[in-house]
Amino acid sequence: TGESGGVSILGLFASLLGGIIIGAIYLIANFNISNFILITLMGLIGSIFDSVLGIILEAKYECLVCGKIVEYNRHCNKATRLIHGKTFIDNNTVNLLNNIFIFVLSYILLY
Repeated sequence: TGESGGVSILGLFASLLGGIIIGAIYLIANFNISNFILITLMGLIGSIFDSVLGIILEAKYECLVCGKIVEYNRHCNKATRLIHGKTFIDNNTVNLLNNIFIFVLSYILLY
């Protein structure tokens, strides 16, 4: 398990492979190599953008009981202390923003 917002070679490879698999499914259904390439690249770009948003904006908290860095405002049944990011931006918000970004980018590139 990696750190939230972390980037690794294995993670980048996995996101590229995921994009290739989804692109290949599309390619089999609608033989269109340019869309296959676009789908593959959007998977990779989406993974990187998600990590960047997570690093910059996502709230990170420190548990005042055990000292762990967590993504929630409660841990060990106690309130935590915000140490980074914005309280209103959690992992779900990062995922939503990432999906909107990839949708808009794909739309621009397709039209």
